[in-house]
Amino acid sequence: MILLALSRKSTQEILGDKIQYLAFRNLMRWAFEKDKILCKLIAMQREKVFSQLNIHKIKQGEEIINADKFHTICVVLEGVLI
Repeated sequence: MILLALSRKSTQEILGDKIQYLAFRNLMRWAFEKDKILCKLIAMQREKVFSQLNIHKIKQGEEIINADKFHTICVVLEGVLI
C-alpha cells in the first residue's frame, strides 16, 4: 500500500482557490444523494447539473430569489436563508 498524505496548507498551495469549490461540489453530490427527490436523477443527469454548477458568495441582505430567477436552483451550503 502506498499512502500520500498532504496537509491542508499543501493542498491549498497545490489547488489554490479551487479547494473550496471542490469541497462544496462534493457536498452538493452528497446532498443530491441524500435528498428524496434529487436522488432519483440518474448519474448522467446529476453530472450535467454539476457541470453547470456555479458557487457564489452572497452578501448579507442580498436578494437571492426573485421573479427573474425562477429557472435557478439555489442551494445554501453555509449560512442561513431568511
